[in-house]
Amino acid sequence: MQELKTMDISEESKLSLENVKRLIQRNFSENHLAWWDRNKIEATLKIKEECKYEYVRYKPIQMNMEDKKDMQVIIKEHINLGLIEPGISAYSSPGFLEHIVEKIRNFPDTLKDKKQLQSFLGVVNFAGIFIKDLAKYRRDFRPLLKETESAKWKWEEIHTQRVRELKQVCNNLPKLAIPQDEDELVVYTDANDYRWAAVLMKKTTTGEEPCRYTGGLFTEQQAQVWHINEKEFFAVWKAFKKWPLFLLAKEFTLKVDNTNVKAFLKKQIRIKN
Repeated sequence: MQELKTMDISEESKLSLENVKRLIQRNFSENHLAWWDRNKIEATLKIKEECKYEYVRYKPIQMNMEDKKDMQVIIKEHINLGLIEPGISAYSSPGFLEHIVEKIRNFPDTLKDKKQLQSFLGVVNFAGIFIKDLAKYRRDFRPLLKETESAKWKWEEIHTQRVRELKQVCNNLPKLAIPQDEDELVVYTDANDYRWAAVLMKKTTTGEEPCRYTGGLFTEQQAQVWHINEKEFFAVWKAFKKWPLFLLAKEFTLKVDNTNVKAFLKKQIRIKN
């Protein structure tokens, strides 16, 4: 089976607005179906001017039998390993998640050095898909992770507060749904000056259920140099790149609140009447 082609991560640090547009167009119109390169994808745009969010709908890929069998093998392997289950729970082995939460609880509220902080954040990352806007909690730790001889370790009350907040969040992790073939998926993306976030949802008879969360902090250079439009484009790209297993083979809805992202997608994606 061929590997899915993705953007060169090294390019992230040098993205301008034009580069963001170019990379998104390249990865999600020309080369984004390396896995299913015998197939064709068509996209349509549906705008609802009366709503805050703009809706972009992608037609599902027409998978041939070989591709479908490959996907079924991957899903079966994940189920057998206990990573996913064909139901509403993200894990068929709740003991694994309980083990991670217990490890998080066992850390002290006041961390003694950079190494212990890195260990704490590393364990938290295992539960990252369950934590909405994880980057919000991580931001205050960034200066501590840059500790050098000239910038000594300085733990403050705000850091203790963030550790306690993360522990509280991990004590109440939500159940995440696994998208099924018949589910209608929705991707929300957003960005501000310092961080980006995205959530994958599935529509239900009563509303929407979360399937996955993701997000991150911009580097200092990105935060200072990039325009908000670039940051919004970046959030869209990262969301698509994070969930190819769920998004490439299904029609889904992208919801963004940035008019420039909408205008770019409306111009670049071929509209089917």
